[in-house]
Amino acid sequence: MEAKREGAAFVGVWKLNNGGVVFDCKDEVMASWLKQQEIIPQFIAKMGGVCVYKPRRVELVAEMIPVGARIEEGGMWRQVERDSGLEAGVIVGARWLKALACRRAGQQSAHVKVEFVTAEAADHAIDNGLYWQGKHTRACKSEEEVWRCVKCQKFDGHLAFACKSAADVCGRCVEAHWTLDSLVTDSGPMWCSNCKVGGHGAASRTCPFFQSERQKKNEWDPTYGYHYIPTTDPRMWATTAGTAAAAAATAASSAGHG
Repeated sequence: MEAKREGAAFVGVWKLNNGGVVFDCKDEVMASWLKQQEIIPQFIAKMGGVCVYKPRRVELVAEMIPVGARIEEGGMWRQVERDSGLEAGVIVGARWLKALACRRAGQQSAHVKVEFVTAEAADHAIDNGLYWQGKHTRACKSEEEVWRCVKCQKFDGHLAFACKSAADVCGRCVEAHWTLDSLVTDSGPMWCSNCKVGGHGAASRTCPFFQSERQKKNEWDPTYGYHYIPTTDPRMWATTAGTAAAAAATAASSAGHG
């Protein structure tokens, strides 16, 4: 029997760069109803064509995880959940923040992006940290990444496969060739095609232009500036600035009584 909900409506929809489509429900009640296992197939069928439902995940960055941890294995996620006081099944994904090839020789730990099914589970991790193979690690919100086209080096939202630039732009020397073909090394005299200055390449995360674009994107994020992922729980409305100030005050008080 086809399920219907009185008053159900979407208030927004937008297309992602990867071709996916995000629907914003009118309220949390509708969103919870729509995500039920018996409702999802009916919704997909009404969409027509070849559609796949992918629920929105909440991503955090778990810091300084031992590089030997088998983070891609579901069994490891279940162990982390048990050790960290989380419900079983709330972690649904984990991947190293940087590619293995980018690690320095002898590196012992690295950051991991962890996906949670609910904001409540993510907030628990922010509050209490996560335990990976006996090591207590800090978990914090993951900032939205700014996409840079590796063909033209611009940050205007498109990727290389959709780039309309007639010529390639090197991310190291701004000449008309692929960055991989550049003769400029990491220690060489780089030039940024976005800043129009030397000293760093277009891929540098210290680039003022990149940092400005990232700040603009962050300001569009409704959760930006909050220490937690905001939920209906007022305790999760603490701002990043307020949390930092409280931590500093606590540290100062402890030092005064030391």
